[in-house]
Amino acid sequence: MPGGLTGSPQKLEDDGVVDNPQVELTDNELWKKFSERGTEMIITKGGRRMFPSYKVKLSGLDKYSKYIILMDLVPVDHCRYKFNSSRWMVAGKGDPEMSKMPYYHPDSPASGEFWMSKGANFHKMKLTNNINDRLGYMVLNSMHKYQPRLHIVRCNDFSQLPTATFKTFVFEETEFIAVTAYQNETVTQMKIDHNPFAKGFRDAGAGKREKKRLLNGSSDDVAGHSPDPSNSEDEEPLKKKRKSPVKPQEDPLSDMKIPFNLLAHWQMTLFTALGSHPLLANTQNESELVENSESIKDSEAPAKKSGFDVLDLLGRP
Repeated sequence: MPGGLTGSPQKLEDDGVVDNPQVELTDNELWKKFSERGTEMIITKGGRRMFPSYKVKLSGLDKYSKYIILMDLVPVDHCRYKFNSSRWMVAGKGDPEMSKMPYYHPDSPASGEFWMSKGANFHKMKLTNNINDRLGYMVLNSMHKYQPRLHIVRCNDFSQLPTATFKTFVFEETEFIAVTAYQNETVTQMKIDHNPFAKGFRDAGAGKREKKRLLNGSSDDVAGHSPDPSNSEDEEPLKKKRKSPVKPQEDPLSDMKIPFNLLAHWQMTLFTALGSHPLLANTQNESELVENSESIKDSEAPAKKSGFDVLDLLGRP
């Protein structure tokens, strides 16, 4: 069940379409188990996938309308964390956040009928600490806490994003701390036990320290050592094939015809929103989001005269 829901009204005066998007997190029980122990997600320069995977089922969409589904990862607070004495604690002020674009689900845009039958799986989204990333990965700071947010936008193509309405879903159990190496051995073992692509670690019979080293993808891994951590930890096993150059994720906004003043506003927003508006702003609704992890919050913002607001999308839940 959603941990929180915000967004603008879905009844559009211009097209008469009425919908009520609803989202269910797949494997929510597994997410909760990790959350109870402090979920950690590995970030590397080459990019790592998330486990558990962020997968959702959708309902309440208009079958014939098209939707764009995207995700962003926003900082929960302004703090940097450390793992000490078997628990996470605040270690000081957080590092400045890099401006970043959301991750657009590769099937977007697609019909409501498609999304409701297939769902949305973000298993291809990768996390990185490479500030010079050009592959469309999500750039995060190590030892900082993040909250994934899912956005559903009803529009036929990316050029309509500036004026489209959207709804945002937040599942509190998907909150995680980005790390370059797993800190909590319990979380490390849970990753091995529950990830189907970590079967090699379960069968290898290696010691805890060796499993952790391989799972973290240490740079000193011995060539030819099995299993391959990049496949076993968070990637699907790959068949041997010829290497092909990695293509960066195309930015669907690059070809949009946007008025110059609106484009300038977006650019300023992208550079300031994440740093100035973390997930935990001083508002009543956002405080409730942290205090009650089991409650469902459904709030609808009044219709915006200016339409789609990037500040809402990137800065606030």
